[in-house]
This record gives sequence, structure tokens and C-alpha cells, in this order.
Amino acid sequence: MGDGTGYANEMLDPQAFAAASEACGYFGLNELADLIKRIAVMNDGDELERATREYGRLVPFDQVLGDAFDRRFVVAPDDFDPVDA
Repeated sequence: MGDGTGYANEMLDPQAFAAASEACGYFGLNELADLIKRIAVMNDGDELERATREYGRLVPFDQVLGDAFDRRFVVAPDDFDPVDA
């Protein structure tokens, strides 16, 4: 959502939001999963601006997402396909 939640709201379809929300939940980012569900159905600019600020609070830097992956990989490595170098 680098261009803000308004952009994501305009460009993504409901299936993309559902997949993103489910993925966030899988990786233990439950607040983010809930936010993504809410963004999918927002239609007010002010509400979307508040959602952008909330997203920034939950994901102040991209490494938050990488860290969530790392934590999940430690507890469920078999959920991931091996990568050939």
C-alpha cells in the first residue's frame, strides 16, 4: 500500500483484499488483517486517510512483514516450499 489505502481501495478487487487479509492472519498480523478487511469496503476519503495512518502505525517499515515471515517460518517450515539457490 505504498501509495496509500485509497489507491489500494480503488485498484484491488475484493478477492485480492481477502487474500491479503488471510495472509496477514496466517503470519500473525491480526490487526493488519482486520484493517485490510475494513479498507476493502471503505468508500469515504477521510476514512481511507485514517486507514492509511493506521496502516503506517502497524507497518512503519517493510521489515515488519519480513519479520512476520521469519517468525512463521521458524514454527512452520513445512508450510513453505524449498528454494533452490
